[in-house]
Amino acid sequence: MTPDWTNLIDLMPFGVYILDKDFQVVQANRTIQNMFHHVDFSKLPFCYFGFFGHQDYCQDCPCKQGMLDGKTQQFTKHNLGPFQNISVHVTAIPIQGVSGANENIMVIYEDISESVHLNDSMQKAFRVLTSSSLASLVSHEMNQPLNSLLLSASSLKMYVEKEPVLEPATIAKYADRIEKLSERMAGTVEQLRRHGTWSEEQPSASSPSHAIDDATSIFAERMTSARITLIKKLPPELPLIWASPADLEMSLASIMTNAIQSLENQYKVGRNITIEATTTSEILAISIRDTGVGFGANLGRALEPFFTTRDRGMGLGLAIVQSTLRAWGAEIMLADHPQGGAIVRLIFRLFQDRSKP
Repeated sequence: MTPDWTNLIDLMPFGVYILDKDFQVVQANRTIQNMFHHVDFSKLPFCYFGFFGHQDYCQDCPCKQGMLDGKTQQFTKHNLGPFQNISVHVTAIPIQGVSGANENIMVIYEDISESVHLNDSMQKAFRVLTSSSLASLVSHEMNQPLNSLLLSASSLKMYVEKEPVLEPATIAKYADRIEKLSERMAGTVEQLRRHGTWSEEQPSASSPSHAIDDATSIFAERMTSARITLIKKLPPELPLIWASPADLEMSLASIMTNAIQSLENQYKVGRNITIEATTTSEILAISIRDTGVGFGANLGRALEPFFTTRDRGMGLGLAIVQSTLRAWGAEIMLADHPQGGAIVRLIFRLFQDRSKP
């Protein structure tokens, strides 16, 4: 017989219900009943049907696992409730009976809907802000090849006017130059289109090597103009990580933007950005260091939303990177290098292919 937990669970600030061995809800507090007001708790529903709409146990059910091994389980569920707008962090705690066997599960639902919606909004804001930065970058990146393209076309026109019959080699030389400049401009436009488009892709196996290459390539001309040297201390291929590929590239691009801006106004020798990576059996750490002024006294506030030291900055870049990474179980760490400059370190979980035996 299940003990009466009503008085205890009604005092808890979270949604709580008690399951029996068959995963039938035998007790539920007021908070969980208000959260899922479409569920008839008087009929003691099975959790998998009442909350998730399944006709049988959820696949890889954590509560079932907790009942078997007696260990507390934690997981997150999204798109719940009558309007599928509830996200919850779930803690499932096995409860032993007088015999010492696990007889019940206490399930605690912490409503995290607001933080999830805020994270979504911040990521969308991230796209808008980064697109604005990239628009400025594109004007810088395209100005030089556009001028060169116009010069090549004008030169070709001038030669044709002077000498209607040109040597094939001369025509080929100018055509080749125009083709390469056009391809370069098309590539820049494609970068902006790809970076500025909001995607709903979910975390998956992602290549950090590709993300680093793509994120740094868009700044090549800008760094050359500013005499900034990019140093990559990376192995030929980094292991796959758990992330959203597009947002991983956007996050790296945001950090690169900060590093470049910190160096562009520094009139000194040795303006470098160094990217390094280290791995263990479970994590990958990517470090991006610049030789600028560092965070200094602002280190403790650099991740705060809307904190900025720049006249035109909004102070959302690093805050949104942090929010994005945490959604994947990753983390961002900031520090000042002893020899000067800032270090941004990103810690990722390695992708584990569970389909393999």
